[in-house]
Amino acid sequence: MIEDQHQPYDKSSKWLIQHHGDSMLRLARVEKIEAWRPAQAEVVQPRQLPDGLLEVRLRGEPRDDLFLLEVATYPERRVGKQLTGDLMLVYLDRGELPEAVTLVLRPKGKYRIPTSRNLCSRHGLSSCRLKWRVVELWTIPAEDLLQAHDVGLIPWVPLTDFADPPETMMQRCREAIEQHAPPGEKANLLAVTQVLTYLRYNDAGLLTIVNMRGHSRSGSRRRTCTGRDDPRVQISFRPYTPYFQNCPRSALIAAGVDGPHIRNVTRQPQSPDDAAPAVSLRPILPTPKTP
Repeated sequence: MIEDQHQPYDKSSKWLIQHHGDSMLRLARVEKIEAWRPAQAEVVQPRQLPDGLLEVRLRGEPRDDLFLLEVATYPERRVGKQLTGDLMLVYLDRGELPEAVTLVLRPKGKYRIPTSRNLCSRHGLSSCRLKWRVVELWTIPAEDLLQAHDVGLIPWVPLTDFADPPETMMQRCREAIEQHAPPGEKANLLAVTQVLTYLRYNDAGLLTIVNMRGHSRSGSRRRTCTGRDDPRVQISFRPYTPYFQNCPRSALIAAGVDGPHIRNVTRQPQSPDDAAPAVSLRPILPTPKTP
């Protein structure tokens, strides 16, 4: 993903790429997908790898095609450079240029990611033009995703365009996941939907509609205080999914802790996956009185 500071969205996007990459291609209007599987480009340092690389068999095609997926939280000028590097890395590794798609989750300012980039050497002896498809989620009608009968599209619905109250849309997302999720994926799809919802809405009520505690009654939370301004929250990860084991900050939000108050999340070295992390919360300051 483009921005390291948005780690929960990074993990959510990569989980969706690995499990529902074909759905993400449908967001970019890639149709007639007969089969697909995630591929790993074994190139240079892992941090330089694209978010996702898929091997896709389209209907009527004699062989698989490579599709590169990159997810940007916001439209930023460095996204074009990131896509350029991704395309070149895959070309060097695979010997062919992949189809490239970038999903932009939320608008920010007036800047829009360009759909191509021209490169030219300093003396003009070498040049190339690279292009890709840009999908801005906030321009896609939510109803298109809800009516597509593809549960892999549902986690993206909170970031799309809709006129209904967000509570109504979140409830529809939850119902779609509960009715159509593959065995073993219901909890993860709810978890990812909750994280992506938080990117747009800082509303605990909305998060409750699609959070993990609504799915499982076995979750538990307890507070222990190590100082007046240093409360700590411990969560049992056993009822949560592997996604939340890797993303404890989102687990805290799902368990009812207000996200902006989370200051730090740490896990003891070599602790089991279901061990409770040590979490420091920012002190909740009183609201200033209006004169």
